[in-house]
Amino acid sequence: MRSFAFFAISILVAMASGYEEPFQPFQNPGEIFPGLTIKFMINAAGGILQKDRFIDSMAYACRGVLPVVGSAVPEVDQSSLVWGFVCDKVIEASEDLDAFDATGFCNDIITEVNSLISQDSGGRYRRQAEYMDDSLGILGILINITRDLYGIDINMIINDPSTINTICTNVKENFLRPSLQDLLSKFGAELMSAYLPRAAPICANWQGFLEGAGIDSTSPLYSIIQDGARIGSQVVGYDDREDLCQHLEQALSVQEDNNAARRTFSMDIISEIFDTVEEADRCTSSANDAIDNVILPLIRVNIPAYVLSNDDILAYTGIDGGVAAVCTAMENAVTYEIDLPDPVPVQLIPETTLTVEFFLNAVGGIWQQDRLIDSLAFVCTDVLPELESMVPEFKSYVKDSWDYEPVCGRIREAASNLEAFDATEFCKDLTKIVNDLIYGPGTDERVRRQEDPYMYILDIIANITKELYNIDINDPSTICPNIAQFLDRSIPDIISEFGAKLMVVYLPNIDGMLCEDWDQTLESFGVNSTSAWYQLVQNGARIVFQAVGYESRQALCQEINRVLAITGDDNEERQTFARNIIESSFEIYTNNDRCSMYFNDAIDDIIEPIFEIENLQIKISDYTIYRYTGYMGVEGVCEAMETDFTKLSTSTVTITLTGESLNGEILVFTEDLKNQASPRYKKLETLYCGVIGNHLRRELGSELRGMDCEATSFSPGSIIAELEIEIHAYTQDDADSLAEDAGDLSISRTLVLSSEGDILTVSSLQGSGSDR
Repeated sequence: MRSFAFFAISILVAMASGYEEPFQPFQNPGEIFPGLTIKFMINAAGGILQKDRFIDSMAYACRGVLPVVGSAVPEVDQSSLVWGFVCDKVIEASEDLDAFDATGFCNDIITEVNSLISQDSGGRYRRQAEYMDDSLGILGILINITRDLYGIDINMIINDPSTINTICTNVKENFLRPSLQDLLSKFGAELMSAYLPRAAPICANWQGFLEGAGIDSTSPLYSIIQDGARIGSQVVGYDDREDLCQHLEQALSVQEDNNAARRTFSMDIISEIFDTVEEADRCTSSANDAIDNVILPLIRVNIPAYVLSNDDILAYTGIDGGVAAVCTAMENAVTYEIDLPDPVPVQLIPETTLTVEFFLNAVGGIWQQDRLIDSLAFVCTDVLPELESMVPEFKSYVKDSWDYEPVCGRIREAASNLEAFDATEFCKDLTKIVNDLIYGPGTDERVRRQEDPYMYILDIIANITKELYNIDINDPSTICPNIAQFLDRSIPDIISEFGAKLMVVYLPNIDGMLCEDWDQTLESFGVNSTSAWYQLVQNGARIVFQAVGYESRQALCQEINRVLAITGDDNEERQTFARNIIESSFEIYTNNDRCSMYFNDAIDDIIEPIFEIENLQIKISDYTIYRYTGYMGVEGVCEAMETDFTKLSTSTVTITLTGESLNGEILVFTEDLKNQASPRYKKLETLYCGVIGNHLRRELGSELRGMDCEATSFSPGSIIAELEIEIHAYTQDDADSLAEDAGDLSISRTLVLSSEGDILTVSSLQGSGSDR
């Protein structure tokens, strides 16, 4: 302990003697890396610390903390391809710890670690441990603590690494079930108890200790160290250094109690430290004392005029309001579970911000419309503006080459009054625009036609379009006069009709490839029964056949043979068979259970075996899927897909929310909140809608499939928001029921709500009925 104290004072002396300027703040206030802030770290640490079990702390970190860290630190994301499965298991354990095989999980982790470390490096680490400089005696103390607390013999593991699995013997009860605070307190108390005898000489001869470090009453550091000792003593619950030392000596004087007095003394100190973090007033007093009497005097040894202002604290922490605001943020973090900001998903396409969520929303929104014209209007209203904001090159193209708004204006007019819309003329105008963009103004498309090597396919398609739509794709002049018939039909209906016709034509070819000559088909691609890829191809085929409604290839082939055996001009059976296959495949997008089953099978039976064949150390974990898609695991992706591809029913409810304070600061109504275009109005609208959205998701449950929120007004007292919320659900009955439940919400006490790292203290929440 004495050597540690000398080390700490030596650092202090070095800092004072070499301090030319204080630590420079971050480029952006409180931002460690882009997207990773001090405020986030405080909230994350608080959320981790307040969980009842350590396994829940780990699950919280996996769900909300690591993804944000990964979005700011690319190395974390990249390495998650190896360790992401750990988070999957952690979340599984958190959901049902009693049923969880903790020992097996621990062994699996050790196996993974060992696979990354060669035997030679393991020996090197063991030799390093044997010759490690341990002047503080820390290794011996840790060996004793882990043996006494957990029955883990570190000495044995160092000498024989093959015994490392003994760590896993009782991992559930030793580590996963207790809270993190209990683990830290218990282990910390044991560690501190072991070092208390080394602290006693410092207490007995404080002045001599300082002189031994080269500090006497004439040193500029003397008063700083004295104040630091006083403040540190007060933080851990004592009036001053003398009071602390007196209680330390009393704890050491108790004999033959198996060190119980030392543990009690140590546990009390640790408890006081936690209390300082949990109580904003106490934290503020101690922090201001430390700043005024330790930090500033230390800096002023070399920079006499240095001043630490609230603006400086904002620059360092990103928290406005000085020390009191930082301490309030810490108290809030360990008191409430604060909604953390969403991570930025992995960049799918370089130099864009395109996400899986955008693609699902875009394609799903296009798919679910009742008419093609409505799908086109959705593209104009929702997709293209988003593309402009996410893809800089597309925005430049729109600005320099093609303004889509005139075209979109006509599409929106058509969607609102299709009967009055001249589809033929619009089609001709649009064709000219497209031709000019692709080939240049004034070029005749017919001049550019070349012989197509796949003319037989085009001929088949031409026959189908003539039969169904009176369109000859070889004669563009027939397209626009017949385009109107598509505009009032849905995309799924058009695909199903055309696809069924095309499949019927190719059905004999499909029968030959899949049924009569399956093995020869595989061999034509270089895959036979001896190939490592053979089973993967079989698995892939099985998944595809199940996706289109059949249990196996044999079942599909049996049905193909049946419909092909039907003779005559009427091929209605074949049409029905083909349409059923196409519509069954649609359910992959609109049925969460089927989607999850097929994609999980694809990962387990195709993708991960490919990684094994290619000797790639990659695991497709739920965590990894979350980082790359923004959805937790396959089930999360499929649930989002089902929601996006389904036309949801809506019901509207109005909720009045009275906010009293934001992050501990009293909210005050200002005149700019009467202007819906003002920056503060927009900021508070985002905040109020965010917190009520999180609250409704917790209260209403999984039947709530989404919501839209708008602040229709703000009014004084402190700041009262009237929020209009549109509830989304799969059925109208569900939407009406959820809106009614939301309208019945009220609170009888102050409620703390959070969103994106901010805390809103709410004194009143009142719903006012629902409206379809």
